[in-house]
Formats: sequence, C-alpha cells, structure tokens
Amino acid sequence: EFLSGVVYGAHVVVSNPGSAPAKLDILTQIPSGALPVGGGRATQSRYLRLEPYATEQLEYHFYFPEPATNGSAFAHYPVTLTTAGQPVGAATATSFQVVRKLSRPDTDSWDYISQNATDAAVLAFLEQQNLERLDLEQVAWRARTNPEFFRNLTSFLARNHVWSAEILPYGLVHNDVAALRTWLRGIPALLTRCGPSLTSPLLEFDSFEQHQFEHLEFSPIVNQRIHRLGPEQRIANLGLLKQYRTFLEKLSYKASLSETESLEAVYFLLVQDRIEEAIARFHRLQPDKLATRLQYDYLRCYVDFYEEHLADARGLASQYADYPVDRWRTRFAEVAAQLDEIEGKKGTHPVGTPDRDRQQAELAAAAPGFTVQLEDRKLRLNWKNLREVTVHYYLMDPELLFSSSPFVGGDPGRFSIIRPTLTQRQSLPEQQDSLELPLPNQFTQANVLIEVLGAGQRQVRAFHAHTFKLNVAETFGQLEVRDQTSDKAIPKAYVKAYARLKTGEIRFLKDGYTDLRGKFDYASVSAGNISSPRRTAGGTGGLNAQALSANELGNIDRISILILSDTHGADVREVQPPKS
Repeated sequence: EFLSGVVYGAHVVVSNPGSAPAKLDILTQIPSGALPVGGGRATQSRYLRLEPYATEQLEYHFYFPEPATNGSAFAHYPVTLTTAGQPVGAATATSFQVVRKLSRPDTDSWDYISQNATDAAVLAFLEQQNLERLDLEQVAWRARTNPEFFRNLTSFLARNHVWSAEILPYGLVHNDVAALRTWLRGIPALLTRCGPSLTSPLLEFDSFEQHQFEHLEFSPIVNQRIHRLGPEQRIANLGLLKQYRTFLEKLSYKASLSETESLEAVYFLLVQDRIEEAIARFHRLQPDKLATRLQYDYLRCYVDFYEEHLADARGLASQYADYPVDRWRTRFAEVAAQLDEIEGKKGTHPVGTPDRDRQQAELAAAAPGFTVQLEDRKLRLNWKNLREVTVHYYLMDPELLFSSSPFVGGDPGRFSIIRPTLTQRQSLPEQQDSLELPLPNQFTQANVLIEVLGAGQRQVRAFHAHTFKLNVAETFGQLEVRDQTSDKAIPKAYVKAYARLKTGEIRFLKDGYTDLRGKFDYASVSAGNISSPRRTAGGTGGLNAQALSANELGNIDRISILILSDTHGADVREVQPPKS
C-alpha cells in the first residue's frame, strides 16, 4: 500500500555487461494517477552512452494526490531501453495500491513509534537508531507534556552530543536550567551579540571555546626598545598589537581573571619586555588551578633566568628532557643549553646555531694626510708630509654622546662650538712617519673624546675606560661581553645600536641588556616601527630621527653599538650589518 500525498521515488540502475559501448535511449514514466515532483516530467526520454562494464543511475519522483477509486490500482509503465529504435531491455511492470490510510501500520517505523509507542519504547528505539536521520520534532509533543520524558530525552541527547532546536526550548516549560544552558550555547546569533565573554546563571561562554579567539605565539618577537618611550606603552609590531587588544577586550568582559587567563597575561607582558610586571603577576599564579603545567613550567624557566634562579630552571628543564612532543622538548633543551653556557660550558643546542665566537677586529679610520689609532691608552699617529697636529680632549658622558651622534667620525665639526677639556700641539718628527702619544694621566680612567686636526682634516677617536672583552659576530649580528680577568660573562650590560643607511641617514636600531650568558642580539627586530622618538632619561635617549622600519633593514650600511656596564665601563664599536 502507498499513501496519497506522500512523495515516492524510483531508482533506476542500468548496467552494460558487454565489452562494447552501448548507445541507449531510456524511457521513464510515472504511474498513472500520479504527478511529477522535483522538476521531473510525467514521461521523459534520456539519451545515455554507456561504456563497457559501466553502470549509470538515475531517479525520478512523484506523488499520488488521491487514492484509487473502488479499490483499483494505478498502473506503472516500466523503464524501457532502446537502441536504434529497437527495444533491448525493460523492467517489470508494477501497479500501486494507493490509500488514504494504511490498513496495517508499520509498527517498526519512527512515524508509528513516535506517535503511538510508550515513552520507554521511544527512548529504546532512539538508542538503536542514527539520530541524524530521525525527525525529533515528532516527539516534541511528548517533551512538552511529560517533564520526566523531557529530562530523560535531553539527558540522552547530551550523552550523544546532539543539539536539538525542537526539543531543548521546552526547558522553559519545565524550568530545566541545564537544558536551557545547552540550548542557548547552541545559538550562534545570540553568542555574537553577547561579546567575547559572558558569565550568567543561564549562559556562560568564552570566545576561545567558541573558536572566535585563537591563542597565537609570536616567534621570534624582538622589540626595538627595551625602555618605554614617552608616557604610553607602545607596541611596534602590528600583529602583536592587534592580538593584545583583542585579548584585553576579552578580559574586559570578565569580573575576574582565571588562572589560565592570568598566565596568558604574563606571556603578553613578557613579549612586550614589561618584565617587572610579568614577574610580579607570575608569582601570584596558583599552578594547581591550571589545566596544564607545561606552559607554566616553561614561563617559570623564563622568569628564573631574570631572577637568576639557575638551579631551579635546570631542574625544570631536566623534567622535560624526554617529553614526547618535539616542539616542547626542544624548548626545554634550549633552556639547558643556555644554562651550560652561563656556567662556562659549551652549550649543545638541539638545533643548528651560528658561530657566535667570531671576534670583531679593531676598526681604524683612514684619511689622506694622516691616520689615528688609539690602542692601550696610547694614540698612534701615522702621517705623510705633515709637521704638526693639534689634539683636543673632551670629557664625555658615553651614553649621551653616543645617542646624539652614534657614528663619531661622521660629524667631526659638531665639536667646534665646545671648549675642549685639554688642548695639545704636537710636532711630528721629519724623519718619521709614526708616533705614539700616551694618554694624559687625567684621562686614563675616564671616558674621553679625542679630536686630532691637521692639514685641514679632522679625525676623532673615543676612549672608553672599560675592563671587559667584547666579541662580535658580525655575520649573525651577535655580541658577547666577558670580564677581562676572570673571563666570566657580564650580564645586564646595556646595549644600544644605531644603523646608518646607504643614503647617509641614521636610524635607531635596537637596545636592550645582555643576558646571563653576556650575549645580545643587536640586529634582529620584528616588523614594526616607532615614529618620532625623542631623547629622554633612563637610557632611551636618541637622535631626533625615526626608528628603523622593516623595509629599511636591507639598506643598512653600518651599525654603531654602545656597550655600557655599571661595573665594567663602556665601549663603542662600529660593525658591518649582517649579510641576512
């Protein structure tokens, strides 16, 4: 029996078992008394080329608007195949008994069970079926009238991770808070209007859980400035700035921060070089309340380096020596390698690293007429056809002088308006072409700028009293500062670098402090730019020029570096930029 008003379909399968292609015309008709649906026709002919051993399928649909009268049946002309006008195959003719109501209902169907079976039978049926193929709206009347059935059904749906817009809203009828929470969390339009976070008795969600906010790791992230410039904290990296603002917006919807969110805040403070704030917040964390300890332990190693708790950092790193995830195992192996270097051992890094021990040769500037070198507190003059030079000595503040003019020899005329601390006229022997002039005793323990004038030319040298060894690996933009006597690394030495472009312009490149290994990367910066820096106190002074932008990195002609230690003095080096 077939019901009137119900759509039925015919599924036709045509196979070619032969080794030659078949060119076929397929004739299909819907049953008499039926109407086509789905864009079909009552009678339709299709041409089909069927390759050897191939199979093709097609369907057509129809429904009966009224049942047959007087118990008769509707005839169905079968599918017929012809080639060149000759029949080659046909299906079996059938007939349809069409009624308004089945004389014997299908007691195993969802239509019957949902309307006629007991509540227990409905739930038992659902346990055995594919829920995606069932129309749950057919039991909505049970969910509305029977609170116990509603609770059992919603519990079953929750166990099977099924969200039903037809069933869950009846939680309003039965005052079922759990069902209402599930229902509201499944309405994207509602969540979008609630902002990035919401906590309430009926709805609690977070944009991270809804995949609206994604945690990002910025690697590498290298800030140009170690000290804040001006009254506001600025983030030059646009990607970090956008992510940090999104994070703060999410937190602004919170009454209080969870431990995980506090850990995230520590990370954002660290990548901004807001170290003191990050350490203070880190020590307020309660690690037992975190969902994972791995990220906490890694940041703890990071903080231990700043606080010089090296034994604690090594203990944590050793716990992850055999961690199964390569990325994190490598991170902790890097911690152990840096600890080895701090202790004077040869650190074995898990990944390839450049040679950082290449030493920078002493720079000497040359000019027609004479050259000047300053070595071991002695001024060495080399000349040609010159009888006399004038030597001016200027006591100086190394950081202030460097910030105002990083490349000492690039602007010698700027001292013409300054009275020198000491002036000496030096005669040059006619039979010699070199001479050593010892530094006056009053300047042997001071930072002094030495200006030599002769033959209309000017050479300038800066003498910095210091007790450290400076190793520079120009190829990789790395430097290392160590004590001259003990050869121990000198941490926390302030480093500032300026770049001179090929156009002659000078740009602030980067500043910061040497790490516990006495090392500092003076050349690496992330994309970004800080415009219009001004000279301020606290080690952030500089030229009235813009900081180096990302598109200028390839146009650097020379780099000048200041190294300033409270305990070991100061020095300035000019170096070539890294090749890449």
